[in-house]
Parts: sequence; C-alpha cells; structure tokens
Amino acid sequence: MAIKCMGKKNVIFAVAVLLVTLFGVADTCMAATIRAGANGQSIQGAIDAAAPGDLVLVADGEYTENISITKQILLHGVSSDTDSKDTGVVIVARDAALPVVKVEGTTGVTIDGINVKGSIGEAGILVLGSSKTTVTRSSAVENRIGISLVNSESSIITNNRTEFNETYGIYLERSNENTVTENRSGQNRDKGIFLSYANRNEISANSTNHNVWNGILLWDSDDNRITDNEAYRNMYSIIESESTGNLYDDNSTLPNLYIILPIIMTYTGIIFYLLQRLIIGRILGLIGKKE
Repeated sequence: MAIKCMGKKNVIFAVAVLLVTLFGVADTCMAATIRAGANGQSIQGAIDAAAPGDLVLVADGEYTENISITKQILLHGVSSDTDSKDTGVVIVARDAALPVVKVEGTTGVTIDGINVKGSIGEAGILVLGSSKTTVTRSSAVENRIGISLVNSESSIITNNRTEFNETYGIYLERSNENTVTENRSGQNRDKGIFLSYANRNEISANSTNHNVWNGILLWDSDDNRITDNEAYRNMYSIIESESTGNLYDDNSTLPNLYIILPIIMTYTGIIFYLLQRLIIGRILGLIGKKE
C-alpha cells in the first residue's frame, strides 16, 4: 500500500514539473518583435511598448531621438551596418547634452547594429548601473565619449567603431569584469580606451590608433588583461598609472617608443611599454656593448 501511495506522489510531482516547464516555454515563446521606423513608430515608442525579453527591430534610416532603456530588450538594426556612420540605423541626439542611447539600472540588454552620434555633453552609448549588457556591430562617433560603462559589470563591448569623439572612444569607470574586444577606437581627440577605477576587465584585439593622446590608459585600475591590441601613432601608446596586477601581452606599440622620456616626465606611477619587450631588450643590450 505504501508503494502505491509513493507512486501517486511521484506522478503528482512529475505533472507539476511538466506544467512549470510548459508555462516557462510559453513565456519564452511569447517574446514579441516590436518594429520601429517602418510603420512610423519612434524607437523610444517601440521600446516603451516592448515587454522584457522582446526584440525591438529598427528599420534603416536616420532618427533624431534620445533613447532610454530600463528593461531587458534586444535593440537591433535591420542591416547591422558597421562600416559607415551614415547608413543603416543612425540615431542623432535630439538633446546634445544627453546620451544618444542610455541603458540604466537593468540587466541583459543587447544593442546590435545601432549607429549613434551627436551627444556633445555625454556618451553616444552610456551603460549606467547595469550588468550583462552587450553592445555589438554598432558605431559611436562625433560624441563627447563613444561608448561609456559606469558602475556596470559583466558586459561585452565588441566589434564596434568608436572614432572621432571629443574625448574617449571607450570609457570604463568603476566597472568590473567586462570584455572589450575587437573594437576600432581610433582618431579620438584624447584616448582610445580609458579605464578608471576599473578592475578585472579583458581588453583584447582592439585597434586604438591615431588618437591625439593615449591609445590605452589604465588609471587606478587593477588586475586587467591587456592583450593583442594595436596602439600605433598616438602621442603615448599604452599607459598604466597607480595600478597593479595588470597583464600585458602581444600588444603592438613599437612606433611610439620615441616618446618614452616625455611620458616619464608627464606621468607618475608605473608606465609600461611591455610590448616588444624582447626587441627592446636586445636593442639596449647592443647599445651597452658598444659603450
């Protein structure tokens, strides 16, 4: 008799699990696609109409808006055009003092194929107090900062173009355990990539060439991995100040070696040109032998 009762309990439990699973699948299937642009709806209007988990699909064209995202959505440009800031989905700041796109206080947002410009006072894309944000195949040009993460973590910034900005291409402030990879962050009027009080981040395979000052700067930032980046023809290539425990490997900075002395005079803290270490060591060794 006890065996029969146990069997009934198992059946009830199995049915309960099945119902929970089915409801979970139903919730997933209910994710909707909200379209912006083609039917006259603004991007912000489509975002406001979306539920968490929905896809907001934006038709090609130029939009004049400031976008606010406070829930988990996928904001996706139809063409995902990253080669030109003038085609695909282009959002120009309506209020130049605000970010063009701001992600705030949420988790799991994805921005894919969205080109932004015109924020004179802020970032083209600002991620504030959020986690697990992904920004990919997008561009942020002609802003004060291209892409900025502030008090944000576990996010991915990959395959974007952040050029021709007034200060920095990509800026991380008090943001930890993020991945910044395969971005083009050159020709900015200050720095390509700047980490400030930002720890345990992965900065890899980025192109940070032709910035006015630094290719990459770490300020009071610890235990980051800086690998496989290019930092050519900046005033200073890769700089570390007031920071510890950072790993540098296989970066390319050799054309900047002629300005090592001015850097030492300008910056306090530790300054690293660890790329091409073997080549530099051999050159110094040859000079020592000649003397």
